[in-house]
Amino acid sequence: SSTFVQLSYYSFRFAIKFLTV
Repeated sequence: SSTFVQLSYYSFRFAIKFLTV
């Protein structure tokens, strides 16, 4: 199951987008 990986990926992208704004 790659649910954890997917969650981490989206969370990471969200954090980056939030920080870059």
